[in-house]
Amino acid sequence: MHHLTTLNLPTPQARDADRAWLASAQARFLAAGGVVEQAEPAQPSRPIEAHWRNNPIQLPGTPQRRELERAEQRLAERIRALAWLGMAGESIRKRVKLGHVAFYQLTARHGIRLPATLRSKTE
Repeated sequence: MHHLTTLNLPTPQARDADRAWLASAQARFLAAGGVVEQAEPAQPSRPIEAHWRNNPIQLPGTPQRRELERAEQRLAERIRALAWLGMAGESIRKRVKLGHVAFYQLTARHGIRLPATLRSKTE
């Protein structure tokens, strides 16, 4: 099993040595009274449908989608109010508990202008 500690890929000879080691370990296990159980092959799972047409929450006009849009509108109004008070964009993002991408996509979608960040004199 030398290939586990090096960056080189195992050679056929090294694989043969590993197979021999595994066979002897299995023989010792069986000689000590061990039993090898055959596992059932894994069944492939059905892929998850990820298209918006297959997700009823994302379909335009559904009650779930309208509720999401109302929640996003309320969040945008809150962000707009905090920006109007002069709070920095990063502070607003942390306050509303959104990730970077989601926050900046939401502000762009709703046309929210964030206050310019102040640079310190040490930069």
